[in-house]
Amino acid sequence: MMKVRLLALISSVLLLAAAPSVPLTQDSQIQAMYAAANKQRAQYGLPVQNLDEALCQTAQRWAQNMAARESMYHGGGEQIIAMGYPNAEACIQGWIYSPGHRVWVLGRNGSVGFGAARSASGRMFYAGVYR
Repeated sequence: MMKVRLLALISSVLLLAAAPSVPLTQDSQIQAMYAAANKQRAQYGLPVQNLDEALCQTAQRWAQNMAARESMYHGGGEQIIAMGYPNAEACIQGWIYSPGHRVWVLGRNGSVGFGAARSASGRMFYAGVYR
Protein backbone atom coordinates (compact mmCIF):
# COMPACT_ATOMS: atom_id res chain seq x y z
CA MET A 1 0.00 0.00 0.00
CA MET A 2 2.87 2.34 0.82
CA LYS A 3 4.46 1.67 -2.59
CA VAL A 4 1.21 2.58 -4.36
CA ARG A 5 0.94 5.88 -2.45
CA LEU A 6 4.57 6.69 -3.13
CA LEU A 7 4.16 5.97 -6.85
CA ALA A 8 1.02 8.11 -6.95
CA LEU A 9 2.84 10.98 -5.22
CA ILE A 10 5.82 10.73 -7.57
CA SER A 11 3.50 10.66 -10.60
CA SER A 12 1.67 13.74 -9.37
CA VAL A 13 4.90 15.64 -8.79
CA LEU A 14 6.20 14.69 -12.24
CA LEU A 15 2.97 15.81 -13.89
CA LEU A 16 3.08 19.14 -12.08
CA ALA A 17 6.73 19.63 -12.96
CA ALA A 18 6.04 18.88 -16.62
CA ALA A 19 3.04 21.21 -16.87
CA PRO A 20 3.94 24.69 -18.06
CA SER A 21 2.97 27.47 -15.66
CA VAL A 22 1.81 29.63 -18.57
CA PRO A 23 0.01 28.29 -21.65
CA LEU A 24 2.32 27.95 -24.65
CA THR A 25 -0.08 30.12 -26.64
CA GLN A 26 1.12 32.99 -24.43
CA ASP A 27 4.85 32.29 -24.89
CA SER A 28 6.64 35.27 -26.49
CA GLN A 29 8.44 33.18 -29.15
CA ILE A 30 5.24 31.40 -30.14
CA GLN A 31 3.32 34.67 -30.17
CA ALA A 32 6.01 36.16 -32.45
CA MET A 33 5.70 33.22 -34.85
CA TYR A 34 1.91 33.47 -34.79
CA ALA A 35 1.97 37.22 -35.47
CA ALA A 36 4.50 36.83 -38.30
CA ALA A 37 2.49 34.03 -39.91
CA ASN A 38 -0.76 35.99 -39.73
CA LYS A 39 0.96 39.07 -41.14
CA GLN A 40 1.91 36.97 -44.15
CA ARG A 41 -1.62 35.56 -44.37
CA ALA A 42 -3.13 39.08 -44.27
CA GLN A 43 -1.04 40.09 -47.29
CA TYR A 44 -2.90 37.43 -49.28
CA GLY A 45 -6.33 38.19 -47.86
CA LEU A 46 -6.35 34.98 -45.81
CA PRO A 47 -8.09 34.73 -42.44
CA VAL A 48 -6.27 34.55 -39.12
CA GLN A 49 -5.72 30.99 -37.93
CA ASN A 50 -6.63 29.82 -34.44
CA LEU A 51 -3.54 29.42 -32.22
CA ASP A 52 -4.28 26.07 -30.58
CA GLU A 53 -2.71 25.08 -27.25
CA ALA A 54 -2.65 21.34 -28.00
CA LEU A 55 -0.96 21.96 -31.37
CA CYS A 56 1.54 24.28 -29.67
CA GLN A 57 2.35 21.53 -27.19
CA THR A 58 2.96 19.08 -30.06
CA ALA A 59 5.12 21.62 -31.92
CA GLN A 60 7.04 22.54 -28.76
CA ARG A 61 7.80 18.90 -27.96
CA TRP A 62 9.08 18.44 -31.52
CA ALA A 63 11.25 21.56 -31.37
CA GLN A 64 12.66 20.41 -28.03
CA ASN A 65 13.39 16.92 -29.43
CA MET A 66 15.29 18.40 -32.36
CA ALA A 67 17.18 20.79 -30.07
CA ALA A 68 18.15 17.94 -27.73
CA ARG A 69 19.51 15.98 -30.68
CA GLU A 70 21.05 19.03 -32.39
CA SER A 71 19.42 17.71 -35.55
CA MET A 72 16.48 18.73 -37.69
CA TYR A 73 14.14 15.92 -38.72
CA HIS A 74 10.51 15.51 -39.75
CA GLY A 75 8.14 13.49 -37.66
CA GLY A 76 5.51 13.22 -40.34
CA GLY A 77 2.01 14.53 -40.41
CA GLU A 78 0.99 18.12 -40.79
CA GLN A 79 4.13 19.84 -39.55
CA ILE A 80 6.94 21.99 -40.82
CA ILE A 81 10.33 22.49 -39.20
CA ALA A 82 13.35 24.78 -39.36
CA MET A 83 16.63 25.43 -37.58
CA GLY A 84 19.20 28.14 -37.33
CA TYR A 85 17.05 31.22 -37.86
CA PRO A 86 17.95 34.00 -35.41
CA ASN A 87 14.33 34.70 -34.44
CA ALA A 88 10.73 33.65 -34.97
CA GLU A 89 10.03 36.24 -37.66
CA ALA A 90 13.02 35.08 -39.73
CA CYS A 91 11.80 31.48 -39.43
CA ILE A 92 8.35 32.35 -40.79
CA GLN A 93 9.97 34.37 -43.59
CA GLY A 94 12.14 31.37 -44.44
CA TRP A 95 9.06 29.17 -44.63
CA ILE A 96 7.39 31.71 -46.93
CA TYR A 97 10.39 31.59 -49.30
CA SER A 98 10.21 27.78 -49.46
CA PRO A 99 7.35 26.55 -51.69
CA GLY A 100 6.93 23.34 -49.69
CA HIS A 101 6.60 25.25 -46.43
CA ARG A 102 4.72 28.23 -47.84
CA VAL A 103 1.67 26.08 -48.61
CA TRP A 104 1.36 25.35 -44.88
CA VAL A 105 1.73 28.94 -43.68
CA LEU A 106 -0.70 30.20 -46.33
CA GLY A 107 -2.93 27.11 -46.30
CA ARG A 108 -6.60 26.77 -45.52
CA ASN A 109 -5.98 25.05 -42.18
CA GLY A 110 -8.05 26.55 -39.41
CA SER A 111 -5.69 25.89 -36.51
CA VAL A 112 -1.96 26.14 -35.95
CA GLY A 113 0.56 25.55 -33.19
CA PHE A 114 4.17 26.68 -33.03
CA GLY A 115 7.18 25.65 -30.98
CA ALA A 116 10.72 26.96 -30.57
CA ALA A 117 13.66 25.59 -28.59
CA ARG A 118 17.33 26.48 -28.20
CA SER A 119 19.86 23.65 -28.28
CA ALA A 120 22.82 23.33 -25.93
CA SER A 121 25.00 24.89 -28.65
CA GLY A 122 22.65 27.87 -28.93
CA ARG A 123 21.05 26.93 -32.26
CA MET A 124 17.30 27.57 -32.52
CA PHE A 125 14.88 24.86 -33.69
CA TYR A 126 11.32 25.64 -34.79
CA ALA A 127 8.22 23.60 -35.55
CA GLY A 128 4.75 24.42 -36.85
CA VAL A 129 1.80 22.02 -36.68
CA TYR A 130 -1.36 22.59 -38.73
CA ARG A 131 -4.91 21.16 -38.62
